[in-house]
Amino acid sequence: MSTVRAAFNISATIVKSLVKVAGFGFVADAIEGGQELYQLACSLKDETFGSAEAQMSGALRNSITDELASIEDQLGRSGRDEKSIDLFIGRLETSTKRTIARLLDDDNALCKSITEAKTFHAYVLKQSTQVRADYTPGERKYLDSLLHCVAREYLILAPKSPNYNKAVLKATVEELSKILTALEELKDGQQELKNGQQEIKNGQQQLKSSFESLRTTIENEHTIRHNKQLNNDVWGSRPATLKHWIERDPTSNGTSLHDTIFNSPSSQPGSRCVLVGRAGSGKTSVAASIARRCESDKWSLVAWVDASTRSTIESGLIALGESVLCMQTNTQQDQRLRVEQVLATFRNSSKNKCLFVYDNVEGVDYLDGVLPDGPGVHVVVTTRRNSGWSNQEGWNIYALGNFTRDESVKLLISVTKDSDRDTADKLASDLGDLPLAVAQAAATCSRYYANLQDYYADLQATNIEVLLEPIEGGHYSKGAIASLQLAASSTLSSIRDPQVLTEAQTILAALCYLAESGVPTLWFKSRNYLPSQKAYKVLQDSSIIDKSNDGKTTSIHRLQAHALRTSHDSHVSHEGTLITSHFLDKINRTQHDEGINTLSHQRQITYQLINQFSTLCSQSYSKALFDYPQVQQCLFDTLRMAVFAPYSLRSAAIRLAQAFSITEGTLGASHPKITRARGYLARAHLMASQSSAAVSLLQVTTNHFLNTLGPAHSDTIEARDELAWTYRRAGQYAKAIAILEATLADCIMGLGRDNSLTKTVRKNLEAARRELEQEEDSTTQ
Repeated sequence: MSTVRAAFNISATIVKSLVKVAGFGFVADAIEGGQELYQLACSLKDETFGSAEAQMSGALRNSITDELASIEDQLGRSGRDEKSIDLFIGRLETSTKRTIARLLDDDNALCKSITEAKTFHAYVLKQSTQVRADYTPGERKYLDSLLHCVAREYLILAPKSPNYNKAVLKATVEELSKILTALEELKDGQQELKNGQQEIKNGQQQLKSSFESLRTTIENEHTIRHNKQLNNDVWGSRPATLKHWIERDPTSNGTSLHDTIFNSPSSQPGSRCVLVGRAGSGKTSVAASIARRCESDKWSLVAWVDASTRSTIESGLIALGESVLCMQTNTQQDQRLRVEQVLATFRNSSKNKCLFVYDNVEGVDYLDGVLPDGPGVHVVVTTRRNSGWSNQEGWNIYALGNFTRDESVKLLISVTKDSDRDTADKLASDLGDLPLAVAQAAATCSRYYANLQDYYADLQATNIEVLLEPIEGGHYSKGAIASLQLAASSTLSSIRDPQVLTEAQTILAALCYLAESGVPTLWFKSRNYLPSQKAYKVLQDSSIIDKSNDGKTTSIHRLQAHALRTSHDSHVSHEGTLITSHFLDKINRTQHDEGINTLSHQRQITYQLINQFSTLCSQSYSKALFDYPQVQQCLFDTLRMAVFAPYSLRSAAIRLAQAFSITEGTLGASHPKITRARGYLARAHLMASQSSAAVSLLQVTTNHFLNTLGPAHSDTIEARDELAWTYRRAGQYAKAIAILEATLADCIMGLGRDNSLTKTVRKNLEAARRELEQEEDSTTQ
């Protein structure tokens, strides 16, 4: 066999392997070469190639998180000071991001990851030659370890890239080009190939058909092996099914809620339904009933979103995107942009019916830009506010009122097993037929009273001098409020063990003053403490507290909590905030106690505390918690833990800004703990690419020290150095140099040239100047 023929066969073998790698083994055996096939492949190349792998950026950046943490730990153990470590970590992070950007702009990188996977790391190092030149050999080992992570993650992500099959096909075309060259060189040796012409012709025809099919596939599908297709997914913590409840189906313009959601074809646009009613009317229970049926009917997605604040809505949708859609948004982007990415990805993933429940929305304006859309996508909103919805196009408004008298009597009799309809009727009248009050009265009576008449007598004897203030929807009857208070007092009175009673009071207080949407269930069951377990079960069995369907969240009805907070003789009313502050102190200790929890569990607690603090700021009755030293310390520790954790927590730390502001107002702007926490918050803003906010925070501290301590005081010097460091991390080297030059002049005048602080400032000034030169060199090359 001639050399040219051998080259032809080797090229064909390579093409076969590439096509099999891409998952198109059905055409591999047909490849034998040919001019017509080459032209077809080249036309396909022109139509499908050229887009960068921008969607891999977030995942590649996140891949270095653990390695950066490991490097930070190594440097700490080596004795380097915290600030120099932070600065070096910042350099490494910036350099790695530059390499990632270069890879994503490199049309060759994806092909190299396919054809030369074993040596791809060397390719990444080669692409980073310019960046690596800025490091000493001792420093370069840390950068190379990060680049190893990037290369490894790139190889993992490559098959999931929307351009993966295109890159494989591009490599195929390149090999076909070699085949064409070989065919042209065979011009003088046509006779040698004559016997194989018919075989080649047949193979060409089969492969042409296969490539035509591949072209159709690529044209019809925007993403290949990328977006997860939804299939019976359930997300979010919704209330568990109530043991005793009256199913309700409100109507709007003659059409019931169930008909609107369940009787519309999936090919048509979905619906937007809002359930409006006062607290205790059963809105959430109706929505949960809808969600349960959707889950039972195997809908593509059933999502439950805590919509009590705009922040919780956005955070919830981002978390949904990560866990259900398997996507990573850029943690350094604004939350609004990240939500837009999630909703855009959802549109490409949703093929069948999907349900989104937004529970406890404050108003229609809170939903601007955070609602999904598409065929078969149904949205159910629960809210206490009825204003504004009628002005919005496309919303079906369902007003949910009290039980009918028959419904109230039926529920009381069925739960208590007492057939005394007259007493049930009187009781329902006293309760105002409020669904929550009726259900709570039924549960309390069945558990602690012999019959309805005894319970009714106690209810009438309950002293309510002042009714609760109205909660969006009007005043509540004395009986309704009394029933909620009586339920809690009866349950607490039944507990004989003092330790269990204390735990029960703690659970109630925490649920009354922490996030209205609920508290992590594990917070009430830490360390497998038996009294806590018993107290939790008693409260749950008495229907005072509810556990979500996935068991992760425990909550108390907002009207029940309101009744307990405002009652005149309630233990919770007098000591609730104090008890809650001690409870948060206990949780705070667990987030940094290495002897109790793993690192991942500690970070989970930190994230949960961030969620709680960001919600407390919007609850007027919770703001008193910030007066307690235990809560203040919990906030400071949470902020510190988040700032020194991986990027996802660092970016979430900026949600503590409002809680910090409230605490700053309590302690004063110059308090040492506030000054330290302000520095942590500034770092969080810097990590989230919000350098202007970081600078503003640090300038407050710097100006305070300049005015009170003078320019040569060590605290002032450190504050100015921190401000300069922030400018350096933000890439604003000229501003950093200006601050350091002024600081150095003050140090020389006040402390002398040989003082250690003066030397440190001079060293940092030299480093800032070097970084500016490097930045200028990189932009000119």
